Amino acid sequence: MATITLEYDGRNTVFNQLIQLFISLGGKVKTIGKDKIPKEAQEIAKSYSDVKEGKIKTHPISNLFEEL
Repeated sequence: MATITLEYDGRNTVFNQLIQLFISLGGKVKTIGKDKIPKEAQEIAKSYSDVKEGKIKTHPISNLFEEL
C-alpha cells in the first residue's frame, strides 16, 4: 500500500474532481488536522461503497413512466 500526501487549493475545481475520481476508483482519503474531505467526495465514496456492497437497486426509466 502506498501513501500519497497532497497539498492543493481547495477552490481548484479540476483538482477536486480529480480527487473525487480517485475516491470513486476505491482510493481512501485520510485527512490530517483541520482540513476536511469535501462533502461531495464523501457522498461519492459512500455511493461507491453502496454499489460495491450490492445495496443499490436499479430500475429502468421505462418502468417509472409505466407506474405513473
